[in-house]
Amino acid sequence: MKNLVTILCHCNTTTKLNVLHKNITILKSISPHLDILVVSHISVPEWIQEEVDYVIFDKSNPIMFFPERGALAWWNIEADSSEEYAIKNKNGSPVGVRLESIVPDYGWAALNQIALASRVGLSLDYDYYTFINYDLKITPDVEQYIAFPQGVTLSTNTKSQDDLSRLSLLLNILDKTTLQSLVPLFSREEYTSRVDGHPEQLIYNGIESYWDHLIRNEEKTPVNYTVIPTPLEDEIDFEEGLHSTDNFNQNHKSDLFKIFVDNSEDPKAYVYDIKDMPAPHRDKTIKLKINNQIRSITRTQVIALPDSLEKLGYFDPEHPNEFVDLTPSVVLPTGFHRIIKISPSA
Repeated sequence: MKNLVTILCHCNTTTKLNVLHKNITILKSISPHLDILVVSHISVPEWIQEEVDYVIFDKSNPIMFFPERGALAWWNIEADSSEEYAIKNKNGSPVGVRLESIVPDYGWAALNQIALASRVGLSLDYDYYTFINYDLKITPDVEQYIAFPQGVTLSTNTKSQDDLSRLSLLLNILDKTTLQSLVPLFSREEYTSRVDGHPEQLIYNGIESYWDHLIRNEEKTPVNYTVIPTPLEDEIDFEEGLHSTDNFNQNHKSDLFKIFVDNSEDPKAYVYDIKDMPAPHRDKTIKLKINNQIRSITRTQVIALPDSLEKLGYFDPEHPNEFVDLTPSVVLPTGFHRIIKISPSA
């Protein structure tokens, strides 16, 4: 049985390229009956290209931006948090804060790679079409599934914490008939559809939720399949990057304090984790400049911002005349969104 293994990738770091190369090496060792296709929305180095049979480079990279779709990272700060994070309402009572950072959604770009690879692959003479993420942890069991395909075989992902039964894009082994019927169903409009009566709520909370829907839709994709019993793992933790604390701090110039600035219709800034001034500046405070106003910051708080934010930064306590400009970090490009939500009791 001839098997074309497509590796979906967007390897923009040396670490990712090394993981990709490692998996190519493993794949080449497990069976003489498989060929390898690498598909990427950025160029792939020649030393990688020389190791595989086919390469597709399509720089369109159709990522989605808010409000069409976005990936949500959030941080809930409870009312009983330590003082470097907690805020108080006008009555002096502690209240909770939720920070939300909406970044572009890369899910459709992954599905686009499957579609691109399928157009090429289906024109060639293969019995099976295997799709894997570049950073799939290829275990001995996975090697056996790929080396000896036994019908349509799908996987789940250990990262799907809300539903471990959800089908994953980490590994999918499809026969020709299934792939031919599946690819025409890919719909950007469907992937971005909302729940009736709740325009803010997406039907599919991610690309794997949509993939699961496509596979399990018996009316459109009547297929018998096997799900690998053990959820699979990937090596590069995308979710860790998405929920990194860096997404909730736009002060990368010092560790004197952290700040999260939202760009909602009611703009605010959450200033937190304020450090004690180093000696001999104990008696000095951080002076935050918002447009033409100066404000002393001594405690964690949420500050109302002007509708038009032209300048935001601070004066270094050790160098009072030196203005540190944070404006480039807090002004968001189109398609990105940050929101601060304060508990109703505030």
